[in-house]
Formats: sequence, structure tokens, C-alpha cells
Amino acid sequence: MERLILILLLMLSSLAHGKELSQYIAIKAQKAYQLSQEEKTDEAIRLLKAIETSRLYDQAYISRMLGIFYWQEEQVSDAILHLKAAVDSKQLLPDIAWSTEKMLADLYLSSGQFTQALPRYYSLVKTSEPKPDSEGLWLRIAQAHYQLGQWKSVISSVNKYFKTSPKERVQPLSLKLGAQLELKKWDRAILTLKSLLEIKPEKASWWRQLASLQVQVGKVRDAVDTLSLAKVNHVELSQRDLRMLAQLYAQVGLPEKAALEISQLNDASTDVKLLFEQAVYWQRAKEWDKAIAVWQSASKYKSKYRWNLIGLLLQQQHYREVLDLTKDIKKNPERVAMTRAEAFYKLGEINKALHEAKRADRIKSSKISQRWIKFLSKVSRDTTV
Repeated sequence: MERLILILLLMLSSLAHGKELSQYIAIKAQKAYQLSQEEKTDEAIRLLKAIETSRLYDQAYISRMLGIFYWQEEQVSDAILHLKAAVDSKQLLPDIAWSTEKMLADLYLSSGQFTQALPRYYSLVKTSEPKPDSEGLWLRIAQAHYQLGQWKSVISSVNKYFKTSPKERVQPLSLKLGAQLELKKWDRAILTLKSLLEIKPEKASWWRQLASLQVQVGKVRDAVDTLSLAKVNHVELSQRDLRMLAQLYAQVGLPEKAALEISQLNDASTDVKLLFEQAVYWQRAKEWDKAIAVWQSASKYKSKYRWNLIGLLLQQQHYREVLDLTKDIKKNPERVAMTRAEAFYKLGEINKALHEAKRADRIKSSKISQRWIKFLSKVSRDTTV
């Protein structure tokens, strides 16, 4: 309907500016218009194509009508061919020429012919008087440059678009962001992401991207603030995002918050990697009991983590628990024996400690086992005396 109205406007404008169609062409054009109104666009096209005229204005007029009808029928190539002929003829009245060239540029853009679209759009924006439907031309120019990978031109076009005080902001800012990322303008991309989040704070991917960029430029604390703010605002962050937040807490020296964040993930009590991270963070936070509890859970899934648990139990003077844990360990017998020797020594059971040290030395003699044997033998003698 919009295109048909444009046809009618073209006829009226022609009369108003003193340009008239020949009577024959006017009758044919009116008939074609009526056919299109009756949804007989194919017939209207056949009627117009059959017209022969030597008058340049008549030719431009018919070409424009054909272009619009072909566009209506979604026959893009034919629409472009006829609209281009109409525009390039220089016969159309200024306003009609402008709207026709805009149609042509839009068709080039929508059909992926970005190189052809750009000069048409640039011609349109050079018009001295702004047109009612000129809003968005710079955005279309930015889109074309984006598709061609012309990143600097994308940014300059978006900036010019914003000077027109448009209502639409998300799409141009998204184009600008993409260009800034391609140009590795990280700091500027951060500012653009903040602008986008002011418009759509619920967009989780932008929070994630902002935090990643802040980490990339070394602003880890800003990244922590970004993700924690998103969480407070109930943005739907993924498990990966929350794990990233935990790791960032650890990087800025907040291991307790890191451990708490990990502990709230879906598989925190069953995923061995998450259990490992929790235990490490609790240990860094000097929350010994919590670290011990998580190491115990982790060791049930991977036996190698028993040694992390044993080491922490020794540190915290839980020597009986160390002895209980090491009683049935078959791997690394020399390590088991030396660990038990240390535990018995701390409990004051010197002879048992010496027995374990000698057992370790028999399995695999080392400077450590020899040193312990010498030390414990002396302690045993001194105790006997």
C-alpha cells in the first residue's frame, strides 16, 4: 500500500511541478495503478512493459512504477534494474528522485549488495534539506560498512547517526561495539557496553562481555563489581559466569567469597573440580574446618585428594585422623610410612614413629628417612635415659 501511495504522489507531484506525462502514458499508468489496487500486479507489470515511448520523463516515470511493482512482487533484481534506470535518468522531480534512490539503496542493502548501496546512501545524506523519511540513513550506512568489515567507517557512521537524536539506540551501539572489538579498542568497547546495559540491564551476555573485557585490560576489580552487580540485579547469569566471578574474587584476594560462590553452583557437592576449587579457596581463607570438610568430599571422588586432606589435618594437629586415613592406603607406601612417623611423633609415640621411619627407609631409602631415623633414635635414647 505504501508503494502504491508513492505512485499516486508521483503523479500528483508531476502535475504540481509542471511536468506532465503524455496523455497516452498517463492513461496506461492509471490503468496499471488500478490493476495493482485489484491485486493484479502481474498484469500491471505486463501492461507497463509493453509501453513504448521516446519521452525521457515518460520512461523514467514508467521505470519507477515498474520498480515499485517488482519490489511488491519480491522480484528484487528486476526492481533494482528499473529503479536504477529511473534514478539515473535524472528526469524525476527532486523529492521523488530522493525517495526513489532511497528505495533503491534499501533494496541493495537488503539483498546483500552493500558496495552498491553505500554510494546511494551517501548521496541521500548529502541532501541539503532533511526529508521526512531520512531518519536512519546513517544507521543503514553503518550496517553496510559493518557487512563489508570497514570497522572505522562503522564507528564514524554510528556517531553521525546519534547526532540525529534517534530513538533507536541498541542496534547502532551493537554495531559500534562489534567494530570496536574488531579494532581491539577495548576501553572504548567497555564504554559502549556500559551504554548498552543502561538500556537493557537484563542482557546477561553484555554483562559477561563487559567483565571479560575488564579482565583483559587488567581491571579485575571492575570485573568483580560488574558480575556481582549483575547477580544482585537478578540477571540470569550462567553457571560459567558465576564460576568466573568466584575465580575473580580469588584473584583480588577474597578467597572466602570465592569459596562461597563456588559452593552455590549446581554441582558444587558432586563435581570434583568444583570441590577442589572450593577446598583451595577455603584453605586460602584459613577456614580450616570448611577446607577439611570439602577435601574429605573431594577425596571420595578422587583418591589423590586424600593427600591434600592429610596435609591439612597434619597442619591442624588432627594426628589421630591422619593415622586412621593412612592405615589402608596402598599406593606410595614410603610416603605413607613417613606421614605416619610424623603423626606418631607429634602424639609423643616415639617408638611407633621410629618404626614407621625405618619401614619407609626399607621401602625406599632417602635423606629424609635417614634424617628422621637419626632424629627419632636420639629422642628415644634421651627419653629412655
